[in-house]
Amino acid sequence: MKKKKLLHNLWLKLASVLMAIALWFFVMLRSQAEVSMEVEPHFIKTPSPLILVESRPQAVGVVLRGNERMLHRLKPENIRIYLNLKDAGQGKTFVSIDTEDIKAPPHVAVVSVNPPGVWVTLETRSTTVLPVKADIKGEPADGYIIEKIEITPGKVEAEGAQRELKKLREIVTEPVDISGAKESVNGEINLKLPDKVVSLSPEQVRISVIIRRR
Repeated sequence: MKKKKLLHNLWLKLASVLMAIALWFFVMLRSQAEVSMEVEPHFIKTPSPLILVESRPQAVGVVLRGNERMLHRLKPENIRIYLNLKDAGQGKTFVSIDTEDIKAPPHVAVVSVNPPGVWVTLETRSTTVLPVKADIKGEPADGYIIEKIEITPGKVEAEGAQRELKKLREIVTEPVDISGAKESVNGEINLKLPDKVVSLSPEQVRISVIIRRR
C-alpha cells in the first residue's frame, strides 16, 4: 500500500523536484555578481637554505563571481593564494599566479587576478648574536637620576637574511617610559623586530632602570 502511494503521480513528483532545482539555479544565476578585492599571497615550501625577505606587490587584485549576497559577506581573509617557492633560487624571482592557486569558498568562482604574479626576493638564512639596547623615554622626577640600566639577557639571537643581519649592530627594546619616576622601573619588555629579521630568541628581556636621588 505504501509503495503504491509512493509511486502515485511519480512523474508529477519528479517534475516538481526538477522544477524546484531549476528555479534554484535560475535565482542563483540571476543574482550573480562580480567583486574585486586585494588579497595577500601566502608562500610555501621555501628552500631550506633560503629565507623570503620581500615580495612585490604585497597584495594582488582578485576578481570573483558568485551570488551577490554571498559576495557581500566575503572578506579578503576568506580567499587564500598559495604560491610554491620550491623552485625559486637566491635573489629576485618572478612567481606567476594561476587561478588554480587561488582558493575561494564553494560556489564562488575566480575570474581573474592582476597582476598575474609577484616578484619575490630570497636570501641566505643566517643567525647572529646581538647586544640589546634599552629605548628609554622621558626623564626621572626632579632631583632623581638614572644610576644604571640592567638588561637580562644582554644579548639575543637574531635569525634572518644574512646580508641584512650584517647591517645590524644591536636589538632595541620597545619604549620604556620613566617620566617622573622616583623609584626604579622593572619589568619584562618586548624587543622590536628589525626589518627582514624573522625571529628573535628570546623575544622578551627583563629590564631594570635603577633610579636614585641625585
